[in-house]
Amino acid sequence: MNLKRLIALGFLGMTLGMGQAYGISVNIPGADATMSVDEYQNYRKNTAESRLMEQKIVERVTKADEAIPNNDMSRLPADIYHNTELNHGIKYSSTVFILKDHGADIKFTVPEASIVGHTDESSGKHKEITRSGGILSYDGEWSYELRPQPKSENWEDTNIAYNKLNSESMKDVFYKKRNPISNEDKRSIKVLGANPFTYTTVNKATWDVFEYKNNRIVGTINFTMPKQPTISYHLGYIPSKSVSKKLSAQGEDTVVQTIMAPLANIVLPSVKPASDILEYTSEVHRGPFTFRTLKNSKSKGTKITKTGKQIEYFQSGKIKESISVGPLHKRDDVKAQNLLYNSLMDFVGVDSLNEGKPIQYATVWNDGLPGIYFEVKGEKDTIFIMTVFDDTHRYSHYILKPHDVHVSNFKLRDIVQYVDYKQNKENYSKYKAGLGMPSYLLEEKLLEKIANKK
Repeated sequence: MNLKRLIALGFLGMTLGMGQAYGISVNIPGADATMSVDEYQNYRKNTAESRLMEQKIVERVTKADEAIPNNDMSRLPADIYHNTELNHGIKYSSTVFILKDHGADIKFTVPEASIVGHTDESSGKHKEITRSGGILSYDGEWSYELRPQPKSENWEDTNIAYNKLNSESMKDVFYKKRNPISNEDKRSIKVLGANPFTYTTVNKATWDVFEYKNNRIVGTINFTMPKQPTISYHLGYIPSKSVSKKLSAQGEDTVVQTIMAPLANIVLPSVKPASDILEYTSEVHRGPFTFRTLKNSKSKGTKITKTGKQIEYFQSGKIKESISVGPLHKRDDVKAQNLLYNSLMDFVGVDSLNEGKPIQYATVWNDGLPGIYFEVKGEKDTIFIMTVFDDTHRYSHYILKPHDVHVSNFKLRDIVQYVDYKQNKENYSKYKAGLGMPSYLLEEKLLEKIANKK
């Protein structure tokens, strides 16, 4: 693939859109029982918006190729594929959070690409928040908070027993906490909806939707995990201002259902303990990172390539793994944070790995550490790849599973995505680029501008 020519073709305009969101049967507004509980596992989006993007790329790339004198048009399908996959990775990928710091033990997925992400410790007036973080996506923001949960049967830090909780009691607490003013016209927030809900994998669960005076709408699901009764998780979605404005014009019921739909249908089903994989994996240390391999994988030796990359190979039955460590390329710039974008360009351009097939993409945040994840179902096997980096090297974990091996793809996906990092705390209070940060944003140094606006 001619990368210079590919870059010159450019990306389609990044427009804001609601997209579709479906999910499971749970007593949260916007839940849709017609979709599988595993819908969150489909990182690659197939919506009217993404299909329109694909159609426009066919038209645009065909026109560009035909305009080149004496061009070999046999390359047209490859050019269309490469451009399509780059756009899918940047605009229509997912984000996975794996939280382990500060006593956290949770993994969950949001159905949007990460433009930038951040992780913070408790600061300012919200001392009850032990840590927080999130991402900026093309449709808004996705956030998380960790708070201490009393050991009693009460809800959060109130005197209300959780089993006595209802919509009115929740609203009363919210207004008293956030609006100590009797005059409703002066309230800084309006509670559009709030209630407890039940789901098999979480405890003490509630949902709520707030609308602020500045038209900022926030929806959250809040819960504890069965093995972590003293930590309360708060996972939220804040749509962009343009989306919020359109929603508000459609009435409160529509606002609540639309805001809660992706939380109920994608985020909630994806919630599970991050530590689940530890019992069937082993540690492999490389630089400041710790990767997990299948517990019965055996090392098959190490090779050093001409470019200085060191690759150790492992095997468990027919399943092959490798962990590679290589020096950063000349075009890699840690300060400009273009490594995830460069990794995307590299993978899309290596047809021997992607086989010209649709790629599953995700930005994976192991606490404050960003990484890029690829998955491709090829003709004979499925490949799972996770890449992270430090100031001097790229680190990649590969798993190759033949189709006749009956091990869950999702289980192998969990293994590859889990990475520990010795210097996690150095990542706090810093904004880092995700997979959704395309070249033109990097080149215009908008990462810094976005961070400053926060």
